Amino acid sequence: MAEDRFYVKFWGVRGSYPVADEEMLGYGGNTSCVEVRAGDHLVIIDAGTGIIKLGQEIYEKYLAKPKSERKNGLNINILMTHTHHDHTLGFGFFPPAFSVSTTVYILGPRVFAHDLEEIMSMSMLPPFFPVQLEDMGSMKVIHNIRDTHVIVFDEPGAEPKLFHMTDVPPDLPENALKVYNYRTYAHPQGGCTIYKFVYKGKTFVHGTDTEGYSGGDARLIRFARGADLLSHDAQYADEDYAKGTFQGFGHSTPSMAAEVAKHAKVKQLGLIHHDPRHNDERVAELEAVARDIFPDTVAVREGQRFDLL
Repeated sequence: MAEDRFYVKFWGVRGSYPVADEEMLGYGGNTSCVEVRAGDHLVIIDAGTGIIKLGQEIYEKYLAKPKSERKNGLNINILMTHTHHDHTLGFGFFPPAFSVSTTVYILGPRVFAHDLEEIMSMSMLPPFFPVQLEDMGSMKVIHNIRDTHVIVFDEPGAEPKLFHMTDVPPDLPENALKVYNYRTYAHPQGGCTIYKFVYKGKTFVHGTDTEGYSGGDARLIRFARGADLLSHDAQYADEDYAKGTFQGFGHSTPSMAAEVAKHAKVKQLGLIHHDPRHNDERVAELEAVARDIFPDTVAVREGQRFDLL
């Protein structure tokens, strides 16, 4: 029987590039990676440098055992929001992807007429990387997704299923995990996919790498309405953004994130994609700015877990 759980754990919350400065490690220095556990379903969002430590944990738990103690195989699901380097850099160092016992399902958007498989492969081409995607030992099954798709995880370990949003079966198992998505173009060079996870009446929305709009991002507000947890990009300080230097860069401020949370009436807001120039003290200051607008706000720390069920 599946364990009755639904939690979100952040393995990387830094934006743009990883950092290792001592005064920044309270919130963490790894780039974007989120683990979502719903019952026995495991879904990973993005493959920034945070996925390396998660991969080591998965490898030791499932793949480092003697063959006689292993299950017949391990299936891992990864959803890509987009394929900028800070969201893909860790995949080439993800231990389970090198195991012939692993099948990795990767789903994400098609960008500029390039399929996701082609983009992932391009990110590891020589002379820029020593191992090519095709040389990693695991089986990789890579699918493009569209805004009209709903991704359904019905049986733990089985291949995820794609349905048009009007054709989702009404008789899904009680422990099925449904993931909705839409593409925001408020991020340069192809936009970014926002994901919504729905499991047993609880909802998690992940909104990284998106820039706010005047009057609030109405589309995201509708998409996140009533969510139990919304994680939202908050890379730039409001005063820096107001100078115009970072406008159009595809990232938000704490105020933008808090306004979305407030109008969407979510239960909790997590600020993510912290600026690599911001130390722990500065991130805490930005957290306070957001809390003035939406009190149930937390600047997410690397390793932090949110239990929704």
